[in-house]
Amino acid sequence: MKWVPISIFSFVLSCQLSTEPYKEGKFIYDKQCSNCHGINFEGLAKLYPAFEANKLSEFNRRKLVCLVKHGSLVNDTTNLNSVMPSFEKLSEIQICNVLNYIFEKHQLSPLFDLEEIRLQLLECKG
Repeated sequence: MKWVPISIFSFVLSCQLSTEPYKEGKFIYDKQCSNCHGINFEGLAKLYPAFEANKLSEFNRRKLVCLVKHGSLVNDTTNLNSVMPSFEKLSEIQICNVLNYIFEKHQLSPLFDLEEIRLQLLECKG
């Protein structure tokens, strides 16, 4: 049973050390996010924002982590309201992986690490 701690250790660090680091992120995005934000990050008209590199790079990283975890009502300049649902059931690792998948696809850096996700989620609660 010595393999169990190694397996758990590998899983915990998967956000940083996986041989396929964005596989889980892509799976989560495809399942949870693409219905609104689009398979190719194009969004849905003015209801759900597209993920564009310039907007993502300007967005506050802490707010992005909190938004994924807790959701929000989004008001835009056209007075349309759309709801970003919360994804409370996503683990820290899953949030890290999905955000890194999105950032990697847009060639943005720095990517998230698990410690950053943990710290930002603690700040969301406060």
